[in-house]
Amino acid sequence: MAEEATPPATPIIRTSLTPAWQQACQWAGRGLLVGLFIVLGIMTYDHSKANSVSQVMQEARRPLLQYHHEKGGWPADFNLTKAAPELAAFNAKLLPELVGKCRVVGVWMFTQNGPEGKPAVVFTPSSAGSSFKRVLMVVDGWMDDGLAAAGDLRVTEAKAWLTLTAE
Repeated sequence: MAEEATPPATPIIRTSLTPAWQQACQWAGRGLLVGLFIVLGIMTYDHSKANSVSQVMQEARRPLLQYHHEKGGWPADFNLTKAAPELAAFNAKLLPELVGKCRVVGVWMFTQNGPEGKPAVVFTPSSAGSSFKRVLMVVDGWMDDGLAAAGDLRVTEAKAWLTLTAE
């Protein structure tokens, strides 16, 4: 007996039951959701860095203004990583610790003659650029007017300074 040859089974092509426009909308929605999560992650990261910077600026401002009001002048220029002996009586011992915990690395200085000729807390980051400016603009919005070139907190690509006004 001769064996009968059976034809090979061809796969059945199944089409989707949902319309193409609905599938496209679903993929676009998923893409939008992923994009929003990425933006949310970047914003959360920047805000956590901005929080550490604003803590240093607020903690530096308070004892310096107290010193000025009590002594009638400003202390000598100093690096905020070391506790200034003049500010020991003004509860500034937390300042070096906050500078050490700051999530934006750089040099923190107090100077009597800041960039605008007034006393200021000057921050120069170790890596300047748009990321630094983006974080400091968040701080500017929290502490000042939100404008980089106006107000007490000024921000450029290379540094930021908080002018201390004793009124």
